Amino acid sequence: MKKHLHKFICLLFVVFLKQVAYAQLNFGIQKIDMPKPFTNAFIRNVSRDRFGFIYFTTNQGIWRYDGTDVQPFNIPGIILPSSPLVSRLFCYEQFIFLGFKNDPDLLYCYDSEIHKLYKYRVTGVSKFAVNPKLHRLMLFTKDGQAFSFDKENGLAKSFKLDITKAPPTYPEPDEYFFDPDGKLFLLFRTNIATAANGVTKFGKETNNRPGAQQNSGLHYDLNTTFITDAFSTSKYVVVRYARGFAVYDKNTLEKKVEYYNDDEFSYTFPVKDTIVAVFRGHTKGFKLPQSPYFKSCQNIEPFSDIKRIWPFNSMAGGYIATTNDHLFLISGANNTVKDTSFRNKAMRFFHNKSIRGIYKDTNRYYIGTYSGFYIFDDHGPTVFPIISYTMERSGNNQLLIGVEGGDGFATFDINKQLVSFLPNPGHGNLGVTKLLKYKTGFIAGMRSSLYIVSKDARGQWLHHLLLTDERIGIIKDIAYINNHFWVAGEGGLFRLDGNKFAKVEIAGLTEIPVYALLKVDGGVLLATLGQGVVKIDYTGKFLWKTTFTDGLAGDFAYSLLEVDGLLFAGTNGGLSVLDLKSMQFLPNPDDSRYEDLYTQEFNHSAMYYDNQNRRVIMGGLQGLVFLDVDYYRSLRGNSAEKLTLSYVKKSSNITSDPQIDLFANSEQIITLQPEENLVALKFAGSFKQKDILFRIKEMSATWRKSKLFNEISFYALSPGVYTLQARFPANTDPKYWLVKTLVVEPSFYETWLFKIIVSIAIVLIICQLWLSRVQKLKREMELRTNIASDLHDEIGSTLTRISLSSELMYTRQTPDQEIIQKISTESKNAIASISDIIWSVDARNDNREDLIFRMQEHVHFMLSDTADFTFETVGLERVGTLPQLLRQNIYLIFKEAVNNIVRHNRHPRVWILLNNGPHGMKIIIKNTLDQKPTGAYSGQGLKNMKMRSERIRAVLSIANTDEYFTVTIKTRRW
Repeated sequence: MKKHLHKFICLLFVVFLKQVAYAQLNFGIQKIDMPKPFTNAFIRNVSRDRFGFIYFTTNQGIWRYDGTDVQPFNIPGIILPSSPLVSRLFCYEQFIFLGFKNDPDLLYCYDSEIHKLYKYRVTGVSKFAVNPKLHRLMLFTKDGQAFSFDKENGLAKSFKLDITKAPPTYPEPDEYFFDPDGKLFLLFRTNIATAANGVTKFGKETNNRPGAQQNSGLHYDLNTTFITDAFSTSKYVVVRYARGFAVYDKNTLEKKVEYYNDDEFSYTFPVKDTIVAVFRGHTKGFKLPQSPYFKSCQNIEPFSDIKRIWPFNSMAGGYIATTNDHLFLISGANNTVKDTSFRNKAMRFFHNKSIRGIYKDTNRYYIGTYSGFYIFDDHGPTVFPIISYTMERSGNNQLLIGVEGGDGFATFDINKQLVSFLPNPGHGNLGVTKLLKYKTGFIAGMRSSLYIVSKDARGQWLHHLLLTDERIGIIKDIAYINNHFWVAGEGGLFRLDGNKFAKVEIAGLTEIPVYALLKVDGGVLLATLGQGVVKIDYTGKFLWKTTFTDGLAGDFAYSLLEVDGLLFAGTNGGLSVLDLKSMQFLPNPDDSRYEDLYTQEFNHSAMYYDNQNRRVIMGGLQGLVFLDVDYYRSLRGNSAEKLTLSYVKKSSNITSDPQIDLFANSEQIITLQPEENLVALKFAGSFKQKDILFRIKEMSATWRKSKLFNEISFYALSPGVYTLQARFPANTDPKYWLVKTLVVEPSFYETWLFKIIVSIAIVLIICQLWLSRVQKLKREMELRTNIASDLHDEIGSTLTRISLSSELMYTRQTPDQEIIQKISTESKNAIASISDIIWSVDARNDNREDLIFRMQEHVHFMLSDTADFTFETVGLERVGTLPQLLRQNIYLIFKEAVNNIVRHNRHPRVWILLNNGPHGMKIIIKNTLDQKPTGAYSGQGLKNMKMRSERIRAVLSIANTDEYFTVTIKTRRW
């Protein structure tokens, strides 16, 4: 099938509905690239929404085409039936209707604006139809029930059609159809009817099958719909069958034309008010009725198996054609079928021939090449053994030819097909590279010289030298601008002012070869070698230039031609077409057959404008190329054309699967969640447009350029609100720009709430550090106070007693053993107290082992000579470090309790227990009473124990009975 796709020029007859009107039409076809899942897909149910997006179904599901890209249809957050067998697909405004074969009476309706799915159950659904006059969608059932649909009320019953007089064989309409005036037509397999004001009017029933050929084997099938669809013109309704069509008069409902042939017919569709029928080959004798309303033309070129053609005039600019497994864009052209065929033959013949000169009359091409001078017409090529660079019409039936080498000039008699060389007395070998028509003759250019070519009194063409200047080099172009001759050559740009021939000095371009000159509004365009296309004013002042970096195909420009504000430039890198108004380069046709011709290196002298067919013909190293001016004009940006947002892709990173939102265009605000680091936007618009401009206003005022088929990706945008602007290059009015708001939601750690929390936390941490420092200083002060207090309490009184004893002994002037013993005892007590204080503040002793050892040491020291005692510990195996304050006060309470036992008893029995149980730490110091005469428990010692227990938030209890004295200390578990 693919080998026939490029041969879509298959218009076999055209039915015109205007009296005595006839013309030929031509169509170009472009295959829509499909992704890999479409291999052997079966395309059905094509529909277009209001944005121009084309939806279609295959045996692999539902798809959407935006003009450059195909995406699988999906609705975010909504699950449709898993069955890929879609029986109905219809788009109306922002609504998309779907039906599936597993439940044919259930219709799904998706509102793409509010992202909501509705369900309607309608028995016997037949067809959707839009009344263009009332702008209302109607749904018809097989029994004639009509439902109307609108945005506010949804689907509701409207009226019931009377089809009781329908053909008895096929009583149900196959198709419902509104014409542009809102007139409703009911199409039966063998008849047609209209309905208005509750009255149904039937035409004359035809029981025979469509077509006059009795052996075609066509039979109506009760189980399948034979009529595919219909369209209308101003006077006719055209009913399309699977392999044929019928034309009815809209007023009388009389059948005017019918045709059926399974092997030949492909499709029929409207072009304005014209009925176009497409065939694969000859119609085998089929003729239209003799009538001034119908004319036909035929072409034998084949075409692929078209199943249906859909008019999509907004975005696609023409039609969408479907085969079993492909979509095609169809667009019109001004060239006739015959002319297109002639052109294609010329392109094929001159392929890979270096073209030096071009001229064309009504039905012939005159082509100069290195291999000879060719005349190419319907009969094929005729070659003459001369190498011609340039040629101009010099008479009704004559061409003047600039020849490389030899005499330099020749004439060609068109009628006699005869080449004659001009006399060349004494001029030597000439190589004419340019002819410029001037008055009744020509100005000719060659190496370093200009010649005047004119007729003498006998009508003989003669030439004589005008000027010579070695600075010019080989002359490439000559132009007469503002009453001066301008000359372009290898040596640069020159101008003849009267008798003064001078070089035109252009800043930065003085030594650059110039190959072509072109007068335009406000100055002169120059095709230069290395600087692209340059514009200067008439004084030679530089105005602007465009080069490869700006979009020109190459920096070595060889030829220039301007038609309707379009600049056609041939370069070393191929063809460039520049819209001089918008200064935007226009894309060349997507035609794989001749792609190498658009990118070949073009020659400076091979360019011609065919005004009759509005075509620019150019030649290069690989052959001829024909450029349709109207095609390029259609590519000019319409100042009112707007971009559409096709879809938005969001993902967390480049490798993860993106989430695609096909309906993001209906949202003004595009929101990105914190985890969505990558966002890609795809735009859509007229298929004639290739380039777009975009920017994020808050990031840059500069417009960035991209292709319409490319995605625009942004990665890791900072949280904030952004304004995305996109437009076609020609859209300078902001009201036609696409504007969307991008909202990038911050992560929690980037929100003000998080910042406030962090700020508060920092303040609290600082406060805590400050309070900790204050507490530390306070503890240090308390420690110093405690040390001072302990020194005062423990040592102060002892030292005072030592001082008094020493003074007493000094007063007596004699040693007193009792006093000396007392001094010794008090000194030992003072040393012990100092040792205890130092031990209590030493951090190295903050552990269980040191505390128990110290307590046992003190018990042995105090009780070993005076009492029997037991020392027991329980549950202290896992105890490690102990706070200094706890350790100090526990020990001092313990010491005071032991000291009291020794101080007030003679030979007591003592029990000491340290029990670290689940309910807390309990220290019990219990002794029997064997009191000394002055041994009553009272005084400052018990008060100090009470004070120390409060310091460590311990509970101190003292029990004094007739037999025992018990001190109990309770704290939290160690």
